[in-house]
Amino acid sequence: MTHDYKAESTASLVERILLESTSIPIETYTLAGTNESFVKAVIDRLAWRAGKLMIPMFNNALSSHVQTRQLIIMGADDVDTMMLNSTMELMQWFNKELDEGHIEILIDRTFRPNTNSVQHVLPEMNGVCLIIPKTQKYEILQHLLRPFASTAWIVLIVALLVGSYIAKRHFRHSLLDTLIFGVDLDAASVSRRERIVLFACLVVFFILSEAYQAKLLALMSSSRYPPDPKTVAEFLQTDTLLYVGEATATVLSFRPSLTGRVRKAADYWFTFDGEQDYGTLMQCPVAWDFFLRWTNRHYNLYGYNVRPRVHIVAENILSLSASYTFSRTFLLYPRFKVYLDRIYESGLMRYWQTEQDRRQMFEQKFVFVENEIISFNDLIMVWIVLGIGHGLAFGVFLIELLSFLLKRYVRNRWPATRRQQRLFKKSKKHRQLYPSIPMNDSNESH
Repeated sequence: MTHDYKAESTASLVERILLESTSIPIETYTLAGTNESFVKAVIDRLAWRAGKLMIPMFNNALSSHVQTRQLIIMGADDVDTMMLNSTMELMQWFNKELDEGHIEILIDRTFRPNTNSVQHVLPEMNGVCLIIPKTQKYEILQHLLRPFASTAWIVLIVALLVGSYIAKRHFRHSLLDTLIFGVDLDAASVSRRERIVLFACLVVFFILSEAYQAKLLALMSSSRYPPDPKTVAEFLQTDTLLYVGEATATVLSFRPSLTGRVRKAADYWFTFDGEQDYGTLMQCPVAWDFFLRWTNRHYNLYGYNVRPRVHIVAENILSLSASYTFSRTFLLYPRFKVYLDRIYESGLMRYWQTEQDRRQMFEQKFVFVENEIISFNDLIMVWIVLGIGHGLAFGVFLIELLSFLLKRYVRNRWPATRRQQRLFKKSKKHRQLYPSIPMNDSNESH
């Protein structure tokens, strides 16, 4: 993980904490740490999001120097090292700090404390979302087969073969020649029965061809991409792998359906720019926060909604009960618990979460709709098919031309030989029909 990713993750966590603590009368919010550059980066990101001026303060996390009604968001001596090891070691470090009373409240809904801390379960569930790369465009020739289902193609081919066989036996014109090149149905050589059958076939062929073209244009303009998975079952039908950490891989190992799809990676990088061909897991609020920030940045850059490079599966792959963790040395826990219960019972927490719901904000404003005009690149499969057809036609024309020139060359090169062979065959045939009388017998008769 790089410094930017750590700063973004911390800024998202702090922003969520600030959102959920708005009901408490707190005058000062303090982000404490010894890594000055890292804390400044987090503060800058928070200030950019909130549109307010924020001043970072350092080395002020001691309880004797903390003012009243002040919330210490993070008080750690080694923030940079913690963010680098976001695994079981970090969880153990948090539990140790809670046990010793250095951290009084840990506002992390997915954290699982040990028995030495107090866990306050919230009336809601936490989810872990699948983040996978977006589907790519259909292959070049796939659009040509999509307007009709496979069964429809089979029925059409069988009907065409059977109809061609019947027409060849009972009519003078072939069914394929009629459908492709056309036949003058008013000609005297066309019987009445043949005219009726060919006319019916032409009407059916016209309807099918027009329906095929209309469906083809609709698919090429509005359905150029395969649908993204909406459930975990649909995701399992793809060949996308998941790169996760060791702790997450251990949890996922209890799901047999994910066997062979998870790869443990101690150091991997995932960006929402779609630079990787694998997926990963993130907490749903954090994932939607990154996702919305990416779409918002590109909307401000281009002025319109851009198709995202990654996709968040709607169904959560893991659902855990959300909770806050308190240190046993925190004497105000009973009162804090009463306040939390009242906030949830009043509906204020759900109202705040709905108002700031990243997924809802994305669906209301930044959903990408495929309504672009068909460009030259979108019609590339048509140009390729036309090119293949013209290439085959030109190749057949060259073969016919070469065969004609070869025959003409042979005819002009050996004309006398062919004439002698023809006369020889004719004379041989004449002798077989009219055998000649020997000369001796003729003289004797005279």
